[in-house]
Amino acid sequence: RVRASAASDVYKRQKHYCIFSAQYYPHVGGVERYTLYLSRKLIAAGNEVTIVTSNTGDLSGDEIQEGIQIYRLPCYDLLGGRYPVFKRNKEFKKVKKLIERNQYDLVIINTRFYLHSLYGAKFAKSKGIPSIVIEHGTSHLSVNNKLFDTVGGWYEHFLTFLLKKYCDDYYGVSEACCEWSGHFHIKSKGTLYNACLLYTSPSPRDGATPRM
Repeated sequence: RVRASAASDVYKRQKHYCIFSAQYYPHVGGVERYTLYLSRKLIAAGNEVTIVTSNTGDLSGDEIQEGIQIYRLPCYDLLGGRYPVFKRNKEFKKVKKLIERNQYDLVIINTRFYLHSLYGAKFAKSKGIPSIVIEHGTSHLSVNNKLFDTVGGWYEHFLTFLLKKYCDDYYGVSEACCEWSGHFHIKSKGTLYNACLLYTSPSPRDGATPRM
């Protein structure tokens, strides 16, 4: 379990967190709830939160809900809504500019196996922003077809291989998730349970790296 630093050790300056989550409300699921609860906790602690997600419906690409800045990238909604893949069109470029105009202290990436997650890790690396990946699964994504599941497993391993080139810090929402990360030769640094608080030391702009 990740232990929060003592209050005297926590840097008090307001932070700006950028959370990449391939799916978010109005799409409903465990990752979506986790993202919302975490965002609420971070804001309640006096921080700013930006969520970058997929536009799985006819929604605004730029809006604010509950004090959370939400950017939605246009996407193809594959596998019955289970696997959104963004479209690199004019709207994508427009939203991308909005994302990049802000300064962030930490990029939080929910789940490993989305192209959206790889995009978030590459974005953080290119901007010199620390990033973490939070694992939510305990098995490969399945479509209940042996052939497609096998190919999907290969794809997931390849995507994870690429992701590891851009992000070094991995966590899980449970001990089981941390153990599953080991299947991809990832050593988790701890467990971040639902609605947890992230405590970080000064940002890279202050000359330090985040600390959980």
